[in-house]
Amino acid sequence: NMIWSFSRLNSFSTCKWMWYLSYMLNEEEKIEHGVIDEDKFFGLYGTFAHNVFEKYNKGELEIFQLYDYCNDNFETEIPVAAPPNRYVDIYSSYKDKLLNYFRNYNGNENEVVFSENEITYDIRLSKDKVISFHGFIDLLLKDKDGKLILQDYKSKSDFKNQEEYKSYLRQLLLYSKGVYSLYHKYPKELVFDMFKIGKTYRSEFKKEDLQEALKWVKKTIDNIYKENEFPCKCENPEGDFFCQYVCGYGTDTCLRMKNT
Repeated sequence: NMIWSFSRLNSFSTCKWMWYLSYMLNEEEKIEHGVIDEDKFFGLYGTFAHNVFEKYNKGELEIFQLYDYCNDNFETEIPVAAPPNRYVDIYSSYKDKLLNYFRNYNGNENEVVFSENEITYDIRLSKDKVISFHGFIDLLLKDKDGKLILQDYKSKSDFKNQEEYKSYLRQLLLYSKGVYSLYHKYPKELVFDMFKIGKTYRSEFKKEDLQEALKWVKKTIDNIYKENEFPCKCENPEGDFFCQYVCGYGTDTCLRMKNT
């Protein structure tokens, strides 16, 4: 009876043990074992920026207010330390980049259909199996010709390569199916606003790309059902940064739970 989502599927690819702690333990078991998903800097940073965009897209803030709002509320909304770095103060650097973005922000040139909208729709995996799929769409726009544009705000740095870009594009492709369930038409364009680096990616929506994304959904769910070990990313040396500074459970919780 699980309601699936892109983040739920993608997190399995990121760290199988994190996925297990998040979705296989019920609330009583989490309390019993002291499994707490703590807020970390990068997650709070993305959430805060999304909140600012939402206030603008819903008309709660004017474009000339965004810089001051961000500057006045950054420390309050992100009260945790950023990871240490010998070369740069990450906390200050991220704040400066966000302020610089809003200092030069030009707003939306197209009509806002909705912002931060929750959607739930069905995806058919086979003749006999249909799953419920859930997501939050950051922004849906409509151009002067009535064509829809699906946009997502990303707080990450630039995509490493084309392969990583395509893996993230699956999210918008799957959301496009949700848009179709609402308006009986697909968006014409899929957009990533990489606000931290001030870069925008645009892709034309293609049905064949959606079909590939749906195949990925089925394959990932099949792999989840087949998984027995649920290894942790921190078991590999390159996963240590993720476990300490990205994953809400942290290295200590992962190791402790692995030994229970």
